[in-house]
Amino acid sequence: MNIIFAGTPEFSAVSLQSLVDAGYRVPLVITQPDRRAGRGMSVSKSEVKEMATDLGIETYQPPSLKSPEVLEKLKSVNADLMIVVAFGQIVPKSILDAFRFGCINVHASPTTPMARRRANSARNHGGRYRDGCLHHADGGRA
Repeated sequence: MNIIFAGTPEFSAVSLQSLVDAGYRVPLVITQPDRRAGRGMSVSKSEVKEMATDLGIETYQPPSLKSPEVLEKLKSVNADLMIVVAFGQIVPKSILDAFRFGCINVHASPTTPMARRRANSARNHGGRYRDGCLHHADGGRA
C-alpha cells in the first residue's frame, strides 16, 4: 500500500518511522515549509523533514494545500491513502477525496468526552494518561 504522510513535529516523525518500520511504502512526505527560528534566525527544518530525509523519502513543503498544483502533485504519486499526524494545516476536501482509501487523521490528544474525563482524572490524581484519536477525515466535523 502506498501512503502519503503529512506531519510536522516530533510526534509526527515517530508515526512516520512506525509506518516505515511496519513495511508500508511512503513515497511522499508533506511537511510545513522550513522556518527561521532561534536567536540567529537560522532556517529550521521540521522533525518530519529530517526523518524523511534520513529515510530517503521525497519531501514536499507547500505553503498551502489549497492550490490545484498541490492536488495534482499528490495525485501523481498514486497513493492509496493519506495519513495526517499533527500537520498544521487544514486539508481541503478535494485532497481528502483524492485517495482510494481516503485520509486518516491522528490527534495526539483525546477528543471524545469520556477520554477527556479520564485524562483529567488521571492528571488530577498525579498520574499520566496517554490517549489519542484516529478517525477517517471526510471534511465534516470530527
